[in-house]
This record gives sequence, C-alpha cells and structure tokens, in this order.
Amino acid sequence: MKIGNKKIISSIFIIVLTLSFISSIYAITGSIGNARMILRPEIGDSIERSILVKNINDIAVDIELSVTGDLVEDIKIKNNKFRLNAGEEKKALFTIDVRNSGTTETKINVKFAPIDGGNGVGLSSTIIVIPEEGNKDAGSIFDIFKDDEKVVEGEKVNGEVSVGKNKDKSALGSEESENKNMGLTILGGTFTIILFISLLILLTIASKHLKKINSEKLIPIKPKKSLDE
Repeated sequence: MKIGNKKIISSIFIIVLTLSFISSIYAITGSIGNARMILRPEIGDSIERSILVKNINDIAVDIELSVTGDLVEDIKIKNNKFRLNAGEEKKALFTIDVRNSGTTETKINVKFAPIDGGNGVGLSSTIIVIPEEGNKDAGSIFDIFKDDEKVVEGEKVNGEVSVGKNKDKSALGSEESENKNMGLTILGGTFTIILFISLLILLTIASKHLKKINSEKLIPIKPKKSLDE
C-alpha cells in the first residue's frame, strides 16, 4: 500500500473516532428538580429532604449520588444508587443532621450514566443550611427583610436544571451562563460539521485513488520488440 493511501485511511479513522466521541458527549441528558435549597433548621434537628431526579432520555440510565462540602459527615443519602427507565423520575431522599451553628454549603452531586457504561453527565444540588437557635416560630421584626425562597421539591420555579442534549436551564441560570452554553453548543455543532465535511472529502479522494489503481492494473503491457525483427 502506498504512503498516500495510508495517510488517507488514517485520517478517515481519526475523524470517525472524533465524531463518535462528540456524539457520545451529547448522548445523555441529566435533569434534577432542586438545584438549590436554603434551609433554616434549629441546632439538633434532623431534617429529611429530597431531590427530584428525572430521566428525560429515551434510554434507561444509572443514577449515582454523592456528597461534597461542609456537611459530608452529616448528610446521609437513603439510596445513592438506582436505575431509572426512559421517562421515569424518582425522589432521592436524604437526611441532614444539624449539629453545629454557622452557615454551611454542601453539594449533592447527581451522576447520570448509560447502563452500557458510556459517557455520562453530572449535576449538583446546592444545600445551604443556616441553623437558628431558640424558637424559630417566634419570629423577629427583621424577618421582613429575608428574601430566601421556600424550596418545594419538584417545582421548576425552585431551581430545576438540566444538562446535556435538549438543555433546559432555568430559575437559577443567569443570562450570561445561558449565552455561554449556547456559544459552546454552536461551537461544538460547527466543529462537528467541519469534521463531517472533511470526512466526505477524504472518502472522495480515497475513491479516486482506488479507481486510478484499478485502471492501471487493467492496462495491458505490450511486449518489447526483439532485435531480430
């Protein structure tokens, strides 16, 4: 095989692998119903909350939850691994033990992965805990200045967020972040189109090379005339 043909085949192979990698990145979509919670329990309380995990894909996905942040030791997830079929959703329950005073910020990370072991995506729900001492029902004249939203599991207005193909960021996503995500999506789509066009060009060149080689093989070789003639 000629060196030129080897280069063409190698280029085609690399482009096909790249296209497969790009398509796998956008193959899975993740969606959760509570992207942010602000809780005001009393010290010593043990409170139960949940994150609504949604599978908006056409295939089943495996879900895995983990905790990072200030309350890693104080948050217990009831079931940190489960599977959701296409279109299915489930509330992932967890318990928070409020042991100390002071504001804390913790993230519960939700990983979405295809059951065949391909690439997945991840989302995080931010939980801010502000412990209060004494009778929290007594109230204060300063409570009128508090503008923390009440978190209700599953309601989109309280911070539902999605990532992956068919993105639907809302509530907590700022206009700047949405523009950035849109720009990345356009850039990725443009790059994919360029790779696809390059693949077509290389296939055309390879086809012409093969035709040329086949035509050269079919040309009859004339015998040389002898000196006696």
